[in-house]
Amino acid sequence: KRMYTCLMSNMLRPTASNSTTVTVPAALSDIENELLDITKKFGPIVSHNYAVFQPFYEEILTNIPS
Repeated sequence: KRMYTCLMSNMLRPTASNSTTVTVPAALSDIENELLDITKKFGPIVSHNYAVFQPFYEEILTNIPS
């Protein structure tokens, strides 16, 4: 759950492809490089899709358990 929260909170930002702005919790420091790599590669795609499709799926997105 921590990894999912970290990835989603970092990917849904306009600066997701900039790995210097990504924050990784201390508990995930062992896999920090991998998380930064994933965020750098998929962040722009996730951010774009969220921006484009968010109006269509707003209700679904707000009902996702956190």
